[in-house]
Amino acid sequence: MQSLADGSPVSHQTLESERLAHSQLCDIVKDLSLAFGPQLVSYLFCVFLEHLARFYFMTYHPESMSSNLDTANNVKALQPLMFIVHSWIGVYLIAYLSDKVTESSKDIITSLRSIPIWKLPRCHSTQIMLFMTQVQCSNTEVTACGLFKVNKTILSSITMSLATYIIVVIQLSPNIKQIFIN
Repeated sequence: MQSLADGSPVSHQTLESERLAHSQLCDIVKDLSLAFGPQLVSYLFCVFLEHLARFYFMTYHPESMSSNLDTANNVKALQPLMFIVHSWIGVYLIAYLSDKVTESSKDIITSLRSIPIWKLPRCHSTQIMLFMTQVQCSNTEVTACGLFKVNKTILSSITMSLATYIIVVIQLSPNIKQIFIN
């Protein structure tokens, strides 16, 4: 049994097990992206459309969204706010967990690079070099059907798209009212 630079004992089998575990995790991330990609796309698209529709109806047809504020309708009055909080928490959690997977892979490569390979036996240095190559070449980013990467930037992307479409709705508002009145 040899030890790495920090003094922790490690065996050839331990390094191989870690490398194989990382390979399995990369396969799981790929399978998750394939399996849940369509659901992610549809969820994010529906959140976007729901926010846009709520803005339109709250702005141009407030009678359809309003309710009396008596005690029986308090929950109904809070329903739009509850939807917004629920949907943004959902988007944030998806983005946060996806980013954590990607960051953990980057942490692995940082840790592997800090090991002084020249001090290790040949079998260990070969395993570490193989592991480093595997981590560098692996893709641990979660995607939504390959259309876009799911990470924290998706929050700002959705917000900017909503702002753009809200501006378009405001600019077209006279024409839209005429369509619904007739």
